[in-house]
This record gives sequence, C-alpha cells and structure tokens, in this order.
Amino acid sequence: MQRKARWWDLGEIYSPILSKRFVNDNFAYFYNQVNFFVGDTFFVISYNEPHSILCSLNSSCGALFAEIIGRKSMGEGVLLMYGSEISNLLVLHPNLIRVDKILLQSMLNRNFFPIFKELGFDPTRPICEQEPNPLPDRKALDDIVFDALGLTEEERKEVYWAVAELVNNRLEKAKSV
Repeated sequence: MQRKARWWDLGEIYSPILSKRFVNDNFAYFYNQVNFFVGDTFFVISYNEPHSILCSLNSSCGALFAEIIGRKSMGEGVLLMYGSEISNLLVLHPNLIRVDKILLQSMLNRNFFPIFKELGFDPTRPICEQEPNPLPDRKALDDIVFDALGLTEEERKEVYWAVAELVNNRLEKAKSV
C-alpha cells in the first residue's frame, strides 16, 4: 500500500550548495554536507559538479562578481543576492578547475572571514595604497582560479584591490546616509 503524501512532507529535496541571501563583508557559499533544509535567508544551487562550482564561487573572483551583480538597496550597506543574481554569477567550467583533495577539504571546513581579512587589507586605510596579502588557503584557491583565467600577477592584485574597494565603498556609503 502506497503512503499518501502529507502537506508537510517535502519529499527528497537536496541541493549541494547554499548561498547567503544577505552579504555584508563576508562572501561565502557552503557545501550542504548534511542535507539542511533552508529558509528564505539562503538560496540553494544545484549543479552536477558542486565542488568545482563551489571553488569558483568562493574565490575572490566569485566575490567580485557577487559585488558587481548583487543588489545594493538594503540598509546598512548589505548586499542582497536573490536567485536571479545567483543564477547570473559567472563561474568557471568545471573542467578548468583542478582542486586537490587537501585544499578542497580545507575549503569545505574553513571559517570565512570578512573580505578585508581574507585579502589582507586594513579597511581603515586606502585600499589601493596597500599590498594584497591574502590568507594562505584563500591564495591557494584564488591561484587555481587565476591560473585557469590566465591572469598575471598584476591582474591578480587588481582583482584583490577591486573586490576590497567595491565592498569598502558600499559599506562607507551606507554609513554616510
């Protein structure tokens, strides 16, 4: 006898990647390792190659794309990421990303810090006058993405400066209102 579905039974719903809806200065996408149910403060991303997409999204390029695409209309400078923005984020093709298992495990289990700490900037000083000094595992992940894109050392610094400048400008603008 087949069991009748109940209104609260969602069935088997699984998405490997979780995206925050509200972003301040901490950009992070999470691997849904235990099949969480999520509410409306997270969005789910389904993809056949979740680890490579997760690496692309969690890279500094992923933060740059989110900063450019996200809605900046929330109070206190919060960046809003709805499904339409998330679906328009640029990611590298999974065949271009080669992440070793140690780095992947590190990334899946790491704490994500404000982007300024991730990239080694002091947000109280002019960003463009500082030399980027990303955290070691951040740099290892970024190097994989930067290598796939064929970026020079100077272009890599430009990505770091651009991300930090855009976030800093968004947050400073919110303080001025």
